[in-house]
Amino acid sequence: MRRIAGAGAPAVAVAVYGNRAFEDALLELCDLLTAQAFVPVAAGAFIAEHSMLRTVAAGRPDARDMQEIEAFAAAVQEKLDSCRHAAVSVPGSRPYCAGKPLPLRPQASDRCVSCGLCARRCPVGAIPPDAPDKTGEACILCMRCVAVCPRQARALPPAGLMAVQAKLGGLTQVRRENQTWL
Repeated sequence: MRRIAGAGAPAVAVAVYGNRAFEDALLELCDLLTAQAFVPVAAGAFIAEHSMLRTVAAGRPDARDMQEIEAFAAAVQEKLDSCRHAAVSVPGSRPYCAGKPLPLRPQASDRCVSCGLCARRCPVGAIPPDAPDKTGEACILCMRCVAVCPRQARALPPAGLMAVQAKLGGLTQVRRENQTWL
């Protein structure tokens, strides 16, 4: 992202989160866009199934979410068409919430055949291509490797999954709403 120059172009900041909280993600993204000379004219925080505990926000985005996303897109288009490119104000705090590294990473089981798909799809390069059964410290727990594994050979270790369930399990009955700013 830091290699792209906006030259004053309007941009829309979008965060997708798993029904818990998006914290400073939109603020940080808007700040990054502004630093790259974009004008963040709209922002949205949208719910999707939680990446680690799929029973949290299961089935989201659903039909109602999609209607809200379409309405947001139409409102953004209307704002752009009217040439009102004022920067949007989003919630969050500076300095941003400090991320806490978790001693938890997806692990490969004996079902792993070292196909390397997880390594190719890892957005941060935390899985070495020459050792796809390993997960490095760069892991951000996005769970992409788990989602793409054709043999379901990757998962959180059982103790880690139990800790995630204990922390997030109460959110399975909560429906958080999408939030938008124009």
